[in-house]
Amino acid sequence: MSSKAHPLGFCTCKKVLPVWNRSRHWSADEVSYLEEWYGRMPDDRLAEKLGRPVLGIRLKAKRLRLRKRNTGLTATRVARIFAIDPKAVVRWIEDGLLRGRRSYAVGPNRTWHITEEALEEFMRRHGQYIDVDRMPEGWWRDIAQQHRWYSLVDIEWLTGESPHRVRKAVRAGTYRGAFRGPHLYVPAEELPRIRNAADPWRREHVSILLREREERLKRRRDKRKGIGRYRQAA
Repeated sequence: MSSKAHPLGFCTCKKVLPVWNRSRHWSADEVSYLEEWYGRMPDDRLAEKLGRPVLGIRLKAKRLRLRKRNTGLTATRVARIFAIDPKAVVRWIEDGLLRGRRSYAVGPNRTWHITEEALEEFMRRHGQYIDVDRMPEGWWRDIAQQHRWYSLVDIEWLTGESPHRVRKAVRAGTYRGAFRGPHLYVPAEELPRIRNAADPWRREHVSILLREREERLKRRRDKRKGIGRYRQAA
């Protein structure tokens, strides 16, 4: 629909402007998620999780007066990721295993500041301290699964190689491994090499070997405790 032409040449056509496509309102769960993760997760990843544009994430954070002084992870947050005690995370930092620094003050103490890059580096280099099975489901568990470290019992089940030979090879520098207390752990990247070096017969009969080992351990335990077939007659 149009009207008469303007004497000065201005267009007086009636045009219908498109309706502004406004984004949906923020729900309480989305606001809670934003308050928990803003500054601790990259903006693009947070926007992907919430299904919103990066600019919308930043504007909402500004309206909520959220600041990025908390960029990174605290020791408490890292402890929740690994389902462990926060004191263990502080011990890793003090021992030089996990890179962290003191950040803003909370009461009389200063919070530990741990970047995501430092946490991923810790998973790659010191995965023997991580129990992936006890970690809650999520993005961090998927990363820990990729850099998982296996005990000697798990390696024997997966490759068929003898734990004694794996331990000996690690000490000789053939495979990469690390101790957590008295237990030795080997990263998942070494499994193909261990599997290729294992005896083919052991790989095919690993279930039989493990069952025989369990029976030997049970006999030793019964003999030590004096129970079962080793029970002394009254």
